[in-house]
Amino acid sequence: MRILTGALLALLAGPACSAATPDFSGDPETGWVYVQRHCVGCHSLKGPRSFRSIAQEPGMTGTALMVWLTSSEHRDMPHLILKPDEAQDVVAYILSQGKDTGK
Repeated sequence: MRILTGALLALLAGPACSAATPDFSGDPETGWVYVQRHCVGCHSLKGPRSFRSIAQEPGMTGTALMVWLTSSEHRDMPHLILKPDEAQDVVAYILSQGKDTGK
């Protein structure tokens, strides 16, 4: 009976948990446009502060990037205020840089 109850609770909680998870469905190409306008002055395409190196940090997730981009203050960064869709696009772009393209 306990197993059945636990399975039923997990089944019912599944959709609620999924709904609470942020959807990182931003557009990497639109994110690239934002990055070109606001970020490449400091974040080169290669090196320790590149988006590729950020995306490849162990444990880096869309959630971690969203928190970072939308928190109020960053040491050594200008105070950018991104709209939710801009943040989604930038996160999608950064995460796309961590993918191994074989190049």
